[in-house]
Amino acid sequence: YQAVLTVANRDDQDISFDVPWENKEHLEVSAGASVLQKGESKDILITFMPKDIVQYVETVPFEINGLYTVPFTVTGEGTIPRVELLNPSHKVLNFGALRVGETVKRQVKVVCKSKVPTPFSLANLDLS
Repeated sequence: YQAVLTVANRDDQDISFDVPWENKEHLEVSAGASVLQKGESKDILITFMPKDIVQYVETVPFEINGLYTVPFTVTGEGTIPRVELLNPSHKVLNFGALRVGETVKRQVKVVCKSKVPTPFSLANLDLS
């Protein structure tokens, strides 16, 4: 998951800022030392890649003009993708007896039970 944080200089003077942050396995902050002129802004990409099913809380420091630090808290949660059949009785589908060349269609509905959108696809499987 990615988010963009916009840092803007609303002061009357140029400011410098740095993000003295060591990227971690689950959180990357794409920012380095920068100077923002009056009225200028810069986008910082924050990438969250949870590795475990836990709550994450990190404090990312923003150092302003080398004089003071503003902490920025980033939170996230690792979750399990979960897609289920809307009707549990559809776990087994009976297509009945068919002649060679006949086709029968059955429709099943699935629902996402995860806290996050979950990609889902069915692949054509050649079982022969």
